[in-house]
Amino acid sequence: MSDAAVIDTTVLWKANGLLESAPKPTSTFGRCASLLRRVQRRELVLLISAKLRDEYQRKLTQPRNILIAELLAIVASPDGLRAVENWAPGWSGGTRDAMRKCRFPRHDEHLLRTAVKTMRDDNYTKRSIFTQEAKLIATDACIHRNFSVHIVQP
Repeated sequence: MSDAAVIDTTVLWKANGLLESAPKPTSTFGRCASLLRRVQRRELVLLISAKLRDEYQRKLTQPRNILIAELLAIVASPDGLRAVENWAPGWSGGTRDAMRKCRFPRHDEHLLRTAVKTMRDDNYTKRSIFTQEAKLIATDACIHRNFSVHIVQP
């Protein structure tokens, strides 16, 4: 069993720096780069959707290092091992109300819809959304209670 995650574009922006030397593991860049390496090593399955893929392609037009370039290649053709298509279709009003009660930003709804469990037989031990946005991180406890998804920094 492995963990599955959605990676917010804010994390990819932070990881899209020049890799001239090994980043400090405790720096923001180092933590973001380490997260991308986990996806490459198949320690973490990346959950993606058409909306998230479009956002990545729109906002990361020029990869500045091999980690971002490889991640974009993984996202472009999900193989089921490092990247899996996942989308929660047709959310009801009750589901949206739960999201709003948690104060989850509406403009990031696509992250949550990509992260929630949609297949009965998936075997992911933990689902997370990795982000740098404080507003999202502040909703972690409520979102986990309602959707079984953690929201954390890399």
